[in-house]
Amino acid sequence: MGVRIRWPEIQQASPLILYSPGLGSGLSNGQAWCERWQRAGFVVVTLSHPHTNESLWDTRVSSFSQNMTRALDASQYPARVADCRHVLDLCLRDKELSKWIDPERIGAAGHSYGALTVQALAGQAGPSQRDDRIRAFVSLSPGAGSKASAARMKTVKLPFLSLTGKQDGKVSFIHASEQIRLGMPLAQRLWIHESLPPGKRFLVVLDQADHMSFAGETINRPTVRFSRDVPQSDEADRQIWHRVSALSTQFFQASLGPADPRGSAQRRSGLFDAPALRDALQTQLGPEDRLECDVPAAPPASKSG
Repeated sequence: MGVRIRWPEIQQASPLILYSPGLGSGLSNGQAWCERWQRAGFVVVTLSHPHTNESLWDTRVSSFSQNMTRALDASQYPARVADCRHVLDLCLRDKELSKWIDPERIGAAGHSYGALTVQALAGQAGPSQRDDRIRAFVSLSPGAGSKASAARMKTVKLPFLSLTGKQDGKVSFIHASEQIRLGMPLAQRLWIHESLPPGKRFLVVLDQADHMSFAGETINRPTVRFSRDVPQSDEADRQIWHRVSALSTQFFQASLGPADPRGSAQRRSGLFDAPALRDALQTQLGPEDRLECDVPAAPPASKSG
């Protein structure tokens, strides 16, 4: 298992974010927002999960289809959760690392396979995989195999942000002449937000964003590995990355407190300002993007005559 730690410029007892990448990617996944979180004062720990990382594309020992079968085996889900818990244990127990981490302010985020990992850490897979040290969650391209599975999110009462796109459906994994299609329709991705209890759930659906828009890294260079369902350009991806980075940063700041250590007292006191977060998220959205939360929009200011 590989791990990359990004330290904020000022090293103090800072909030920590665990980041779990999508299938077929590792430490480069989510680079755009991981660097943004780092600049905002968070410690960011990115994991590279064995068997579901870049090793998917290595066919020197086994074929691509064999690698994919192993990566999608049901045992990989709890293994990914165990990876996150193990790395978090190390960060909090290591004499040097723990000095710079506030154990009261820990968040988790992930894309696709990583989103499923985050959902399990939040409680979807039951108490055995839930990690109560984690206090806020961001799921990029969330999803569930069934409504019954999604319904298990009803026990998650902590701040949870789901980020998806209007074209966030299935994606083809491409290796030479082989193509393996995975994913689910957008409606199925929305089940996670719909199943969460009201109060601290937020959903953002971005226009002109597909599944790989939420990878947060340059893909398909030099080899095409993933299909795309939106017009492809570096600038279009950068615009989506900028929005995802800003939205997720605002969410973690609101949920875990600012980088200043005094934010831990705010977090412990339960001061989660949902209306303020709604307003902050709204400022990052384009005209065709959609925000859903349980806080009604502020009425327009009345005009005096």
